[in-house]
Amino acid sequence: MIFTVNYTVYPFDLMIFVNEPYKNIKKTLKKRLPIDFETKKRIKELKGEFEARTVMFPGRQTCIVFKSTKHNVIVHEVFHAVEFLFRSIDIPLTLESGEAYAYLIGYITDEIYKKIGNEN
Repeated sequence: MIFTVNYTVYPFDLMIFVNEPYKNIKKTLKKRLPIDFETKKRIKELKGEFEARTVMFPGRQTCIVFKSTKHNVIVHEVFHAVEFLFRSIDIPLTLESGEAYAYLIGYITDEIYKKIGNEN
């Protein structure tokens, strides 16, 4: 399963891959991203054995690859995606910014569960 979550108020999207073979991930990303050395390197990070992995590309596009959709795995990776986005736009995690992080983590997690169909 491949789908996109729109960050709504930020001009970027989050691409989600669930149980997709690496060749499909690589093909999809090569179609959607400007390909340079750094992007190729980051795409290669999505190959191998792991439960899930989050990568941000040089143009601030982000993707999460899930091989497991356990709740703790989803939330863990969503945190990384939000942290990558906010760090890239200079919003570090602080007491003042915590609510923005929490809101976006909740929103993205909800969007993922709507697509994968299990809210366990």
